[in-house]
Amino acid sequence: MDLTALLLKLYFNIESAYYEFLDAIDNYVPVYKALVNPIEDNGYPSFPVYCILLGFIVAVLFFFSHAVQPTSSLFLTLQDEDGRSLSGATVLVFAASGDSSLQVAGGVSDFSGRIGFVGIPVKPLRLQVSKDGYVAKSVSLDQFPATGVVVISLEPTSETLLQVRAQSEDRRRVLDDIERLKREGYPEFAEAFETPLLDVVD
Repeated sequence: MDLTALLLKLYFNIESAYYEFLDAIDNYVPVYKALVNPIEDNGYPSFPVYCILLGFIVAVLFFFSHAVQPTSSLFLTLQDEDGRSLSGATVLVFAASGDSSLQVAGGVSDFSGRIGFVGIPVKPLRLQVSKDGYVAKSVSLDQFPATGVVVISLEPTSETLLQVRAQSEDRRRVLDDIERLKREGYPEFAEAFETPLLDVVD
């Protein structure tokens, strides 16, 4: 049996079940008089007509429940525990409801630690934030922020913390040496050390 014959057999079996169902309920509700005869009296079989109508209704419902969703903009500010901006942090945005693995957006924070997304579904979200030298963080947003702005702080790893402390100690030693040179009457040497140091941003 070829595919066409198999499909035709399947169609007629379903159509037969359709008419059996109508026969069963016609004893209680006059479906033939109200729904079937007006169509078939004009020369059209009612079964495919109602199949097309049902498919159209399902498509419309699917469109309005999935395709047309309210969206908004989401803005994040990434910083360390001391409030300093974190550039180059990777942010992934996931839908928290339904399929939790559905990623809806992603990007990297700019030089000021900021990153923005547009067209984000207004629903619960889960954010994954990571950056080299910092402990990765997962943030759940049960409600979409009213302002659309979220501040996230990352904790440095122990290795990064030791590096920051060492740099601070080195800077403090240089500053102490500059002050000592000024006190001892060598301002020109102090200025030679101080000028490049002032160019370093904390």
